Amino acid sequence: MKKLNYPLILGGLLFLILMFAYVSPETFTGKDPMFEEPHKNMEILVEGEMKDVFTMHPIFPNKENLMGTDDAGRDVYTRLVYGTRNTLKLGFMIAFFRLLLALPVGILSGMGKKFFQRLLLFFSTYFSAVPILILSYLIFRLNFFRSLQMDTSILWFSVILALLGFSKAAVIISDAVKRIMNEEFIEGQVAIGKTWPEIIRQNIFPHVMPVAISTFFKEAAQGLFLIAQLAVLGIFVGTIREVKAMAFRSGYEMSLEPEWGSMLMNLTKDMQRMEAQWWLVVFPVAVFSFAVLSLNLLGEGLRLEFMKRNSRFVSYMRKAYYVLSPRVLFLEMKQFKKYWKPVVLKFTVVASALLLFFLPRYQPLGDFQVEKAMAHLEELSSAKYEGRVSGSEGHRLAGEYIKDQMKSLGFSIEELPLRYAYKKQELLGNTEYNYEGEEPVVLPGMEKDYVLTEGTPLILKEATVTVTDEKGQKEVYQVHEDFSILSLPMEDRLPGEKVTVEGTTFIQEEGYEGEDKSLMPVVTSGLDETVLFSYGFGVEGGGLPDGIEAVATFQNVTGHEARSNTYSGYQLKIMPFGELSEKLSKGNQKVIIEYTIPSYTKHSGRTMEAWLLPEGRSMEDQGEILIIGVPYDGVYQKDGGSSVESTVPVAMALELARAITEGGRTYEKPILFLFFDKEIDPLLSAYTKGSGNYYMRRTELSANGGYSYLELMGTGLKGNKVVDLVAYFGQLDKENSFRSILQMEKILKEEKVPYLRTQNLLPTEGALQSRGVLDTTSPSILEFRANAHIAIGVGNAYRNAMGTKKDTLKNVNVKKMERTGIMLTDLLISKEYFRLGVE
Repeated sequence: MKKLNYPLILGGLLFLILMFAYVSPETFTGKDPMFEEPHKNMEILVEGEMKDVFTMHPIFPNKENLMGTDDAGRDVYTRLVYGTRNTLKLGFMIAFFRLLLALPVGILSGMGKKFFQRLLLFFSTYFSAVPILILSYLIFRLNFFRSLQMDTSILWFSVILALLGFSKAAVIISDAVKRIMNEEFIEGQVAIGKTWPEIIRQNIFPHVMPVAISTFFKEAAQGLFLIAQLAVLGIFVGTIREVKAMAFRSGYEMSLEPEWGSMLMNLTKDMQRMEAQWWLVVFPVAVFSFAVLSLNLLGEGLRLEFMKRNSRFVSYMRKAYYVLSPRVLFLEMKQFKKYWKPVVLKFTVVASALLLFFLPRYQPLGDFQVEKAMAHLEELSSAKYEGRVSGSEGHRLAGEYIKDQMKSLGFSIEELPLRYAYKKQELLGNTEYNYEGEEPVVLPGMEKDYVLTEGTPLILKEATVTVTDEKGQKEVYQVHEDFSILSLPMEDRLPGEKVTVEGTTFIQEEGYEGEDKSLMPVVTSGLDETVLFSYGFGVEGGGLPDGIEAVATFQNVTGHEARSNTYSGYQLKIMPFGELSEKLSKGNQKVIIEYTIPSYTKHSGRTMEAWLLPEGRSMEDQGEILIIGVPYDGVYQKDGGSSVESTVPVAMALELARAITEGGRTYEKPILFLFFDKEIDPLLSAYTKGSGNYYMRRTELSANGGYSYLELMGTGLKGNKVVDLVAYFGQLDKENSFRSILQMEKILKEEKVPYLRTQNLLPTEGALQSRGVLDTTSPSILEFRANAHIAIGVGNAYRNAMGTKKDTLKNVNVKKMERTGIMLTDLLISKEYFRLGVE
């Protein structure tokens, strides 16, 4: 009677169950793993009698929640099912990278190569003295790992845990190779003149593969066990956010995306409350145990199967080697007439695999035409729009172009002014600006009757900075090429007046102790520090002697290259680039700044709303809406044109509007295209931007039925192939929110577009140190995410090429622009996502 391989049978069955959950979690549950259920009344047995009792999360297992809910009200069963993919992927990748390292080291060590024997001995000895758990804990506590999106986090975790723990697998491989080296057939291979590389490829490798395959599953099990241990210590994959930033409990961290590790985060505390909330301990531990058991059984079963005398695995491996060997293929090609069938078959298989892997499989549902988006891009970046600087004549013309395009598609337009200029008489006795007044047009010669608000955009055409170093050598630098003037004093100044400012620079952190009274601090900070901590224009001049004010400030923004607009302000502030920035960072330079006062702003700014209202809805009764936000103002360039990088989002929005309304398509809910003014410049603080000024209107929309928010942040220029996705999920009504972001990822994967998803709620302590907020998200998303059902940004939030030599039409990433547009079009016309089909 044939003896059954029970470990292989049982392990295989358990493994199949896990893989079903891995591939198709929606088959096991129809719930959303991100949805936070509200507290609710439930019938429970109290002193032998069923009573209707108000329960708070975590809620015990019941008919609606088979395994109960967690502290946030999320269904534990659903999170375990959906978490299978992320957790097993991590386990498999740990095992894969460990074997990738273990195979060459183990084979060469087993063959007696001294260096690899010593290397293996070192790793084995070191990690016997310093447990991997302790070392990996210290590494993963670094801020860098605390805000990575899930796929990136899994990659980093797997690589690091593989480096730390590959030695055990390498020892197993080495021992197997030593046994093979003692076989007689190896001596025979040497005797007939085969080289050691040939012996490794043709003999050792096929014989060691059975050991490697069984070891793979056992290493995956060990990886999962290590993940569980790290989770108890507070380490798990995915974006980490502090619970204190959320509406429910506080005092610890959690993962927003489903994976098993974070469910053990509070294991010690939950154990203390075992009687009251046992399900938070039992089910996650049971699932980890189930996975570790199945992988160990499968690995052991495969080992037993491969050890059987009648096992033909090694011979199959040899055949596979000859079939797949490039050398064999080359020899067959040399005798093509004789071996044409296997050559054609091999090339067909390889070509099919490459096409399947590299070519997009996705078939678009809609008709997003990138050629039309590029036509909008070319038009709106032309010189006649003067860079679309807010308040300029060119900006007004650009707004009219956008309005005409949207009206032709059936959208109705509403405008909200951003007023910049006021008559001096109008302000006398007034404590507040009147933003509802008639738009003023400041004509040439009338500037003395008007005053500009702080932060009014200006078109500065002429300015120079002359630097004299300690040796008396002078260098002259030009505006828009070598520096941007961020803030320009406009009080009692008229257009055309030439201004000269002289002084000595010093490093603000070091202070100044000389005799000069005309001083210019040089401040260095990151983008987030500049914007969030300094209200957009750098740190006020510190380090000055008592009683002395800075005549100008130079603001170095680390890593920042994008050119900026000039804005009216109370102090002259300059952002240098390149050579000028390096020279000023040395301090103690004599500087002369010369500029010509620019013309006053001709018009008010304006944020524009383009509404597509379904039948039965009106502006007074909008209901829940989808807002698609996009900035449409621009940054002035020396040649008079507009930044192409800053124009991509609005060009995509215009084509997206056409694609989703093509053929008279209608929607159950209103769609609002929101074109923000005074929004594009990254160095403006949030409260001065168009989205910040939109505050009261945003509150009105929220109260009128709520909204989902989607922002087009552009797709970047060539060289930037990754689509950035940033998601903020609201506290309530999230059942379709998670599905929206998953569908976006699915389409991008099928289109073969690499993407990076960052999922946030609110910035946490240490977030600025680990990863700049404005590198991944925009102030407008931060403004809108608090009251939204879901807020998602697509594209590059930080545009760092504006006004540089890279910022050209030829450098636009057209392919990424097209595929991102297709993805967004199909999501919207399907009506299943962004809550367009939710009643």
